[in-house]
Amino acid sequence: MGKTAWIVFFGLLLVAAAPKAFAQQNELPQSIFVEGLGSGIFYSFNYDTRFRPKSNGWGVRVGMGYTSVEGDRIYTVPLVINYLLGRKKNFLEVGAGVTFNGLNDRTNTNISSGLVNVENGAIGTLAIGYRRVSSSGFTFRAGLTPLIGGLVEEYFWPQLSFGYSF
Repeated sequence: MGKTAWIVFFGLLLVAAAPKAFAQQNELPQSIFVEGLGSGIFYSFNYDTRFRPKSNGWGVRVGMGYTSVEGDRIYTVPLVINYLLGRKKNFLEVGAGVTFNGLNDRTNTNISSGLVNVENGAIGTLAIGYRRVSSSGFTFRAGLTPLIGGLVEEYFWPQLSFGYSF
């Protein structure tokens, strides 16, 4: 991994550790998951937490994705503020955020995969979907991620995620 990727990786670790540092009596609900497509554009590994010790309400997620298109490496870092509406196991998830994109080749500022163009910079994202958290912690997410700005050819990007809540 390049220097930028390591900086992003350690930044994600700090963001993941911050909620535990500020939690007092009750632990904040947290989740880790792999998302296909969605705000990570191709795929991403994500960390999600609530701002209060409840399974619903406001929260934040941050992730990191990497892929290669025609030999060019693409890094994505989705950051999304979200709200979970529901109780216990089934939730409607809505959110808004930004996905930061980085390309390894500074001379090529734009890459097209045939589905979406990626450029250095950022793409705005929205999210609407379903989240199920089983009593064992298994987490399933599915929905749509509208992409806003950048050189986007597909405006309603699907998302599918599997992970673990704790």
